[in-house]
Order: sequence, then structure tokens, then C-alpha cells
Amino acid sequence: MISFKKISIVALALYSQFNLASTVEGYPSSKVTYTTSFVWYDNMSHPISDGQYIESESGQQYRVQNDQQLDLSYSSYPQCRDTMQYMCMPLPTVTAHVVKSRDGVFDKPVYFIKGLNVTADGISASGGEFNKYWYDHRLRDVFKPLLETGRDIVFIDYTGTDESLIPQSAQLVHFVETQMKAGNHQSTMMGYSYGGLIAKQALNLMESSRYNHEFFNYISIDAPHKGANIPYTITDTIGRIKGRLEDARGCSWISSCDKARKNARRMYSSLTEGLAAKLLVTGKDSFQYFRKLANEGYPSTYNVAFSNGSYTGTSAGLPTNTQMARFEADYQVYGDTYYTLKSLNISSQYKMGHYYRSHNFDNAPGSYAVTGQMLQTFFDNNGNIRRVTNNLLSNNKKPTFITTASALDLNTNDFTSSFNLNSISTPFDKVYAVYGSNLSHTNFSYHKNNLISEVKKAN
Repeated sequence: MISFKKISIVALALYSQFNLASTVEGYPSSKVTYTTSFVWYDNMSHPISDGQYIESESGQQYRVQNDQQLDLSYSSYPQCRDTMQYMCMPLPTVTAHVVKSRDGVFDKPVYFIKGLNVTADGISASGGEFNKYWYDHRLRDVFKPLLETGRDIVFIDYTGTDESLIPQSAQLVHFVETQMKAGNHQSTMMGYSYGGLIAKQALNLMESSRYNHEFFNYISIDAPHKGANIPYTITDTIGRIKGRLEDARGCSWISSCDKARKNARRMYSSLTEGLAAKLLVTGKDSFQYFRKLANEGYPSTYNVAFSNGSYTGTSAGLPTNTQMARFEADYQVYGDTYYTLKSLNISSQYKMGHYYRSHNFDNAPGSYAVTGQMLQTFFDNNGNIRRVTNNLLSNNKKPTFITTASALDLNTNDFTSSFNLNSISTPFDKVYAVYGSNLSHTNFSYHKNNLISEVKKAN
């Protein structure tokens, strides 16, 4: 188990990273952080909570009374200082990376809430990702034209994914809006992937708290409004490997077997527990989670959705039972076993409440996250896997992650057919998707001009 001290050291390192830079490509930048404070007394075996606060760009700390609802006013928070009896342990949980336009006046904020990390072995969140989005995902190509025209960017980063993430994100946005923003220009809320759900819920929380916000538009970018898909064949195969290792006698006494079993447990958990249980269409908690989201509805803003998937019915080229990969797993305790990964009809594993006529989500029009190269890296890093046939890599096929129907929250039971963007039934005021192809979940280039255009509708 990772100790609390180690977690705190990592969190502080990320916090330090965020506070090193004062400019981003010449644009003034600063950080505002939502922090949970802990105190560790010498005579106690574990730290105790000492409340929550928001630290402004100047270092001033403001108390948050309740991390499960929205505070509409702020008072100072006494700074904790180490003594001989206890150690202060601030744990930054949500950070707003503020980038101002060249005029240096923060008056037209565009908030962007990031998504999660997706790999062949699960879903996770990690902090310190501003540079990854800005440079690797080329989000700078969207943000720089906005900065040049006087818009300001607020990148919302987070490290945890528990229930408090929604009110903490909403509180941090509220602080930036009420304590930092100048003038009365309208703001924009953008959310990418899981961040699209956070953004929607944060706005709903503000409105239910009777905060008269100044947000004109909510822009959802490839968010899983009707669930996400990691090929169930991966979950099933890792579960089978885990099961065999759990049943293997003497596995605990063989170092390689014990390591493989712990790794299988970790991977299976990341595909079936936590956020995966809520967001994946096969997740055990997805029915309740998405029913709650549906009942909550959308904020009163002008709402726009973007999908990185096709609206012309373009499939992933993976009809049911198409072999994605085949490999041999060689574990000393039970010998060699072949496993096959293939596209599946998951009607019996589907847990969402929304009815669809087809259940091969791997082949549906939509964006992709798992690739053949990602799968190959997974194989290469596992010393017990050999004799690999990777058809995803050799045939350049990519199973669907967020269907177009999910990203646009379409009111349809058919996610395979083409449709008209201007007449399809959806709770969004306007929707965008891709003509004739399915793009990477992390592609921000295709919709760049339309994203910029939608942001500029805020006055």
C-alpha cells in the first residue's frame, strides 16, 4: 500500500511544478489551487483533516467551509506551520492553470476541464498534465488564437476522481470567476472526455446553489454522455488470466508468478472498479451513474457538443468476432495458454439503461483510444507474453472508445447509421462530428476552427 506521506510528496512535487512557470509561450500565467489540509501529530499513526482552502495566485489562502457544496463567500484561512508537535500536509487536489491574454487583463475566461488517461489496461487520472495537453495534444492550436484575441484560458487539472471532484472543481471555478475576473464579460465552460461530464455537473451545481453565474456556453468535447467502451474482450481476458493465477497453488512463493498475479489484479481492477465501473458501458455502476446524470439534466447555458467520431456511419472495421490479437501467456505454475482478443457483441454484458439495437461497441462510429501500438507496448512490457499476433497493429484497426451517439448524447437506439447533424434529436443546441472517418479521442485539430468559433459566441 502506498503511504500517505508518499502521496503527499508526489502531490507537493506536482504543486511545485505548477508554480515554477510565470509565462506560457509569452503569455502571463499563474496557478490557483484547491487544497485539502492535513495535520500529522507526532503521537498519531495517521494524519487528520484540517479543512480545505483555496490558495490564490498571490499565495493568500481562503477557507472552504464544505467540500460537498458550493460556498458563495470567502474568508481567510490561517496558514498551517510545522511545529515540534505536528507536521502540516497540504494536499492539492484541483489546480486552475490560468493563462492570460497579452493584455494581461483577466476578463474573458475560457475554462477547460481535462479528461482521463486511457490505456489497454484501464482508466486513470494523474496531475501535472497541462504541458501534455498544450503540446502533445496540440491544444495550443485552439488556445493561442483565443489568447491573441483577448480570451483567457483556465486549464483545470486534478489528481483524484472521487465524488468530491465535482464540488471542488465548481468551487475553484467560482473563486476564479468572483475573485479574479474583471468586468462583466461572459465566460465559457469547456470539458473534454470525462471533463465534459465534470463541467456539466459543475455548472448544474452552481445553478442549484443560486449563484448567478456569467457563463454563456458549455462546450462538450468527445465526452461519454452515454458511456465509454474499452473492448470487453480485454477485460474478459485479463479476468481469465487473473483467475488462473489466483487458483495456482504456490504462486505466492514464486516471485515471477506473485508479481504477475498482482499485476493482473491491478489491471482487472482498473477495468472494473472505480471510474471504469461508472463510465464503461459494461461497468457495474454505469446504470445508476448515467441515470443520475440524465435526471440532473443540462445547465441553462448555450450547449454545444463535439464528437471525434463519424456522423456518416463509418464503422471501425471490426465486425463481431473479428480477431484483434492472439498471444500465448506462459506462466510457470500452469503452463502455456493461448488467448484471443476479438470484437464482441456485448448484449449480455451491457449495463447501461439506454436501449440500443446493436451492442458491438468496438465497431461503432466513434473516436478511438486503444490502438495496435498501445496493445503492442502492453505485450512487450509483459515478460510472460509471447508469440503475439497483433492484427490491430498490422491492419491499422482501432476499436471505438466514445461512440458518436454517446459524445452527442443522441436520442436514438441506432448508433451505427448516418444522420443529419442539423436534425438529429439531442439535448444539445448544436452538435459537430466528423465526415467519413473516426479520429483519435485526443484529436483537437479537426474541430479547431469550430471550437474557436463557438467560444467566440460569448460576449
